[in-house]
Amino acid sequence: MSGIVAYPPRPGARVKVIGAGLPRTATNSFVAALQILLDGPPYHVGVQTAMAESEKDVLTWIDILEKRPYRDEGERQAGLRQIEAILDGYVATADPPASQLVPELIEIYPEAIVVCTTRDMETWANGMVTITAMVRPRLQRFIFFWMGNLRHLPRMWDLLPKVFAERYGAQTRTKADAKQVYERHHQWLEEIVPKNKLFYFNVKDGWEPLCKALDVPLFKDIPFPRLNDSKAFEGIFREWAMQGLLRWAAVLGCGVVCFSVLAIWVR
Repeated sequence: MSGIVAYPPRPGARVKVIGAGLPRTATNSFVAALQILLDGPPYHVGVQTAMAESEKDVLTWIDILEKRPYRDEGERQAGLRQIEAILDGYVATADPPASQLVPELIEIYPEAIVVCTTRDMETWANGMVTITAMVRPRLQRFIFFWMGNLRHLPRMWDLLPKVFAERYGAQTRTKADAKQVYERHHQWLEEIVPKNKLFYFNVKDGWEPLCKALDVPLFKDIPFPRLNDSKAFEGIFREWAMQGLLRWAAVLGCGVVCFSVLAIWVR
């Protein structure tokens, strides 16, 4: 993903900003800006789980999601420990499922502020319907089967609509449902986040509102990072799919060769 980075953790860093924006609200531009403002590594779930060399992160998020809704306090506390461990060394969060775990994040990081990235709802709803149609977990399980940590992503993608349905009473298969998710997400944040700690931010507005929310000096000399999340995701998604199909072709090709050799040998 051009300009999109999976940051390594920095020992001692602690979450100062909880990114509560829904996917497709310029979350990659948001974390790139936070990396500059907070001088530390942000954790964008989609990027970190997809681009990490280890399967640990994606498997941890899957386990966290599978615990919900919590059956008892012990299970909830176990989930909190997992979240804190995976975010150790990072200064900010963004992207689902972290943006749907705001109550847990507030409990772990009571000193952090919550910033919800926003976008024109009509445009956002159209984009979410498109991406929901593109990401078909059952098909992706097959395509990514030979691709390390990527093979686990469809499991996480399959769990997220269930979280949306639980929290907002809708998913994002249709434009009307997507709009309901958008509106109810903001309503939910206003119910659970103290008013003085909740900020809304559209990346189109540049540095000023973000700097004000973080109470840091206004950046004037550095251009605000503007990464095209939509095109980047669609491009990398197609690249992953092609790699997955090529690996299947290689595996099946080897299988045909081995079968042919075996057939000749047993004659």
